[in-house]
Amino acid sequence: MAKIRAALTSIVDLLHYRLKRPVRILAITGLRAEEARIAAKC
Repeated sequence: MAKIRAALTSIVDLLHYRLKRPVRILAITGLRAEEARIAAKC
């Protein structure tokens, strides 16, 4: 059980490391879009 969990954790860490930059860019873009939408409402 512990081995499986460790393997899953390492895979997730690898994926997270690989995707970190695109995800951050997407998150920032999403926040900017949300801010623009809120600003448009006011």
